[in-house]
Amino acid sequence: MKRTIAIAGSLVIAAALGAALCLTTLPDQDPASALTASQADLLAGARLDDYQNGVTAIDATIPVSGQDFRLDGRVDWKAHLGYATLAAQPGQGGGTELLQWTPNGIAVRGSWSGLPPATPPADGWMVRRWQRGADLDTALQLILDLGSDRPESARLLQRSGASVLRRDSIGNGPVTVFAGPPEAPTGAAHTRYWVSDAGTLRRFEALVDGSTTWARVDLAPGSAAPVPHIPAAQ
Repeated sequence: MKRTIAIAGSLVIAAALGAALCLTTLPDQDPASALTASQADLLAGARLDDYQNGVTAIDATIPVSGQDFRLDGRVDWKAHLGYATLAAQPGQGGGTELLQWTPNGIAVRGSWSGLPPATPPADGWMVRRWQRGADLDTALQLILDLGSDRPESARLLQRSGASVLRRDSIGNGPVTVFAGPPEAPTGAAHTRYWVSDAGTLRRFEALVDGSTTWARVDLAPGSAAPVPHIPAAQ
């Protein structure tokens, strides 16, 4: 399935993907204020910055059915291609899987150890389409949507209900934390964007597991190694 969206649309779709999963009081909500023109401009360029970067390393924590899973790999925004290992957190049981995902679905190879290899194995892959409402699928789709080949409309962002939460930092770098549009029936945002002063998206968060746990995706600045294509996943 082809997914083409602008950031105002992206924020709305991001909320819609998780809306069925997030219908009660939301946790850890900061007071929000309306976007200024400069803040809207900063957020409007974040997905374009990802796209221009080409390939970005990601380190994510994704809640799935009450367990936290770590996703460690990279995304090629121009090719709309993700490649990572998925593993349960220590002490939670379960093995490690190797994943590749595209707008069409996910290829999974189980019983993996270590980081994603530069040359993936040719066999052992299981390919499936996206499952609507599944926690992992929602998170992986949202990650692919974090890159765009054009800047967004700052004016539409200001009208969408997106807001600024606070100033913060990641490592030694200052960021502005933004929230996506409020969602019915809670009236709260289900997505958050941590954007550096240079306009680089450093972290993305979304509620994709009930209403209590944020999925978190940390994006490393600078270009990463190329993402190999797995024929079974295309």
